[in-house]
Amino acid sequence: MPFAKSAKITVTNEGRQPVQAFFWYVDWQKLPEVGPDVAYFHAMYRQEFPTVSGRNYLLADIEGKGHYVGTVLNVRQLSPSWYGEGDDFFFIDGEDTPRLRDHVLVENRHEPTRVHLRTYIDQRYKITIYRNADYGELFDLEEDPEEHTNLWANPEHAVLKSQLLHRFMQAELQREPTRMPRIWGA
Repeated sequence: MPFAKSAKITVTNEGRQPVQAFFWYVDWQKLPEVGPDVAYFHAMYRQEFPTVSGRNYLLADIEGKGHYVGTVLNVRQLSPSWYGEGDDFFFIDGEDTPRLRDHVLVENRHEPTRVHLRTYIDQRYKITIYRNADYGELFDLEEDPEEHTNLWANPEHAVLKSQLLHRFMQAELQREPTRMPRIWGA
């Protein structure tokens, strides 16, 4: 995360109780100069409480050149049931109609440099793969919306699991930029 003159990191306790312990570190390196074409990282925080039922929640309104890296969405629900349903909408370059993806990729990191699990969710199914594990999770969100029945090891769902793992891998590969065209046999 390069910066030309300075960087500011602010942490605010918006809770009702004082924070008993707070741990942090900043790891940085001073360079002789930052090149003119170096991209800068921008982050923002948004909050809505209470949320407005029936209205889309705006995560980011961004203009300009750059790359959208992603969103960290944290939901604190006040009721015991599912907090909501929806799709992510991307209006790019002034489009009137949003672009929708047919899936979502989720990764969970218990440590900053190590992925603990990855999940692929489409309109009906959710499949999760754990790091260095032979087991996983597969749920039919239409038939089992509260995810009580794990279909991962069920032989009746082996073909479905294979198809979802293939879609999962394709979605992971599509996250990367398109490779250079092949110009010579290898």
